Formats: sequence, structure tokens, C-alpha cells
Amino acid sequence: MGIRLKRQGGMNACEDTPRVPKTLKYGEPAVDSAGTLYIGDGSGAVHKVGLQLYTGTFTMGGWVSMSGYFTQTQNVTPVGGGAPIKATAMLGIPQSTQTNDRAKNEAKQEALGFFAAGKCTPGEGAVTIKCWEKPTCDVDVFWEAR
Repeated sequence: MGIRLKRQGGMNACEDTPRVPKTLKYGEPAVDSAGTLYIGDGSGAVHKVGLQLYTGTFTMGGWVSMSGYFTQTQNVTPVGGGAPIKATAMLGIPQSTQTNDRAKNEAKQEALGFFAAGKCTPGEGAVTIKCWEKPTCDVDVFWEAR
């Protein structure tokens, strides 16, 4: 018995934009044209193999003060498609994008330091950040997760 892979564009070379397969059978692997590997979970759902990147925006006005720390929960979405984040996920270091504005970049980097020194906890489709200093700007946060 051989291994069969599904590849975007069939067996021919394909110049299409990379895209996540819509459904796969249990254990069935697929590779998009960017080389990303996916696997079916048995219910027709498709899961990216390896790290998945998630993003959400934590707003300056959304922090709640509790017993000496600040907390905020935001929905996060998988970048490039994929399954929603689960409470069992292991999060990597919080990251953000950069701008051409030095002051904004410095404020975002300071906030990322607060997040890294605090605690980022995944939930079902969301992440909660607990930190001891309140960020002074909105931050678009990215995490790699397993």
C-alpha cells in the first residue's frame, strides 16, 4: 500500500494561490502550493500540521484592573486559515507588527514585554493576557501555537 498525497492542482505543477483544503478524510494528508502540510481528523475537518499562527488585537481601553494586575481576553483567529485555538494549545512568545512610527513601535514593544513577563493563556478561540503593567496602546498580537 502506498502513501497518496493530495496536492493543490492535482498532479500537475500549480501556480494557484496557496489555500487550505476544505475537507479531508481521517489521516489523509494534503499539501498546499506553499508546501504547508494538513491532515484530516476524521470528521471532515482539516488541521495544519506543525505550528499555527494566531492573531488578535488587544486594545488600550480593554484592560480590566484586578488585584494589582491587568487582564484582557480577545478572540484570536488562525492566520491563513486553520482550526480555532484550543485551551490546550502551547503558546510561543507574543509578537507584533512594526510601523514606520518610532513612538508606536516603542509602545508596542513595551507592551509585548509586559505580556511576556505576565501570562498569556489560550482558551477556546481566545487568549487571555494577564500583566502587571497596563499597555499604553492597542497591540496586534501574534502567537505561534502547537
